Amino acid sequence: MHTAQWRVYISASQLLHVVSWKSGVAGTDYAVGYTSSHEKESVMANRTSVTHKSTRPDLAHEDAHDLMPPWLAATVPALFATEHELDPVVYAKLYMPDAGWMWYITEYDPAGRRGFGFVRGQEDLVYISLDDLATVRGPRGLAIERELFWQPTPLSRVRRGEVR
Repeated sequence: MHTAQWRVYISASQLLHVVSWKSGVAGTDYAVGYTSSHEKESVMANRTSVTHKSTRPDLAHEDAHDLMPPWLAATVPALFATEHELDPVVYAKLYMPDAGWMWYITEYDPAGRRGFGFVRGQEDLVYISLDDLATVRGPRGLAIERELFWQPTPLSRVRRGEVR
């Protein structure tokens, strides 16, 4: 039995609405768009392979607001690389410290600074613009951060709530 897997893209304005809605503040209209097969073909044709190898800096020198540093981007599979895997690996966790939103990245396109992964708060697999996320602030004005202690984990464990 084959189940369809939709890939959803959520923009910063849509995220702001959902975050505002969750915190009881009025927001903008909420809509989610689905990617087209044309967009997939475009991404696949313009794929850039990472030729440099970055090493993770000392934890004391890490910046939690750098959502996808070069060393991490070099380890995350390209967009669409894991679309046929039943249980892809989550390579990065991003979170909003003053709200319950979390983004678990399974694929990444460094050229477009766009990832794909699971969103806790929306409970769906979506495209994630890191540039858009960098502009979003939570209810108390805090920026989204990357979990510095995150270890690659199967998506199934995240969905079941075994790993936060």
